Amino acid sequence: MFTRRLLPVGILAAGLVAGACSPHPTYPGALRGMSGTTATEVVNEAFFARLSTTPTGRKGLPDTDFAAETYDAVVIVALAAEAAKSDGIDLARQIVGITREGTTCGTFAACIEVIRGGGNPSYSGVAGPRPLNDAGEPDSGNFQVETFGSNNRLDPALRTFRKGSRPDSVPGDAQPITATRAGDGILHIGALQPLTGRASIYLPPVAAAWELAIEDINAAGGVLGHPVEATVADANPRGAASLLDDGVDAVIAASSSAATLEVIDQFVDAGVTMFSPLNTAPALSTYPDGGLYFRNLPSDLIQADTLAHLIAERGNTSVSILAVDDAYGNGLAQQLELSLNALGVTVRTNDRYTPNTVEFFPFAKRVAVANPDAVVLVSFGEASRALRALITSGVGPNHKQYFGTDGTTSNTIGELFDAGN
Repeated sequence: MFTRRLLPVGILAAGLVAGACSPHPTYPGALRGMSGTTATEVVNEAFFARLSTTPTGRKGLPDTDFAAETYDAVVIVALAAEAAKSDGIDLARQIVGITREGTTCGTFAACIEVIRGGGNPSYSGVAGPRPLNDAGEPDSGNFQVETFGSNNRLDPALRTFRKGSRPDSVPGDAQPITATRAGDGILHIGALQPLTGRASIYLPPVAAAWELAIEDINAAGGVLGHPVEATVADANPRGAASLLDDGVDAVIAASSSAATLEVIDQFVDAGVTMFSPLNTAPALSTYPDGGLYFRNLPSDLIQADTLAHLIAERGNTSVSILAVDDAYGNGLAQQLELSLNALGVTVRTNDRYTPNTVEFFPFAKRVAVANPDAVVLVSFGEASRALRALITSGVGPNHKQYFGTDGTTSNTIGELFDAGN
């Protein structure tokens, strides 16, 4: 049986305490009807069950967002090193081909046998087939449309799927690899994970998938005849420096597009391959990465266009957009406005807030004055605070149609909201 599902919702301990002691009012069912897009394929149910067997998974997983992409990113890097017969710079030259050329195989163990038999694998992993274009990213994406139910959590019964494709304006050409870096015969993969900060809501599924991928690779004999070495650091410049000091050959990075843009030059200058399972900012499609940056999520330009069609199809003629002021929020919100305008939907307000914003009432007031048919949040965990301000101002999901992007559409947002955080 193939389907994507959320594991049983486990309220985070901190959120449970905050909810029990919080002076904030509770709003049962206040998020009901809010919909959003997440760039996740239909995946094997058995994979999600296996996540719960990892050290992180045993602590509980409120969501499984980006777990499949994280797992596949690690596997693709390992297969590329085996195909290149090197843990040096040559592994970057193999990554695109691993995803689209040759014999289809669905696990590391199966694909490694193809390579060792002299063939070329085409890895179709737990997130389904994700062929990368020459620029190292998908040309299209299958998006889940998730909707919150009356318990302020995503309702699997309301889930639908949509497909989006790369606009012609987005380049898909490769950048030449000019760096040189020799390997030592032992593949050492690093991971920049959201141990702290706004994107930490994604840590449990990302960490569990990382652990499972390393376990599966090493159980199948490792790479180049040796177990893969694995190191984790926080997703910031200091964490990047620590991974480089440890001599990583490739890095699974980072927790957000903004975090990647903070560290990408460090890895490019060192000739270290980067592969992201979480980045969607359009800026990364054309960033001068020396051919060393890859991602298996489609650009936000694809997600924005898909979301715009969903908003228009639901009969909305006017929208207010509230987006975080960073590479993720700006790129997505800009394309969203362009696509909405092309569909005849008027954008009445398109506001930005800084990542450390706590007070959202001024933005809620602007939405109330604009009085749009719908509201779109391009946010991370802070969406819970924005939603409280909007609801208190009388323009919440029970009064307007609400939509969110992948950073906003998760059970964790519901948990934070219910806890008053």
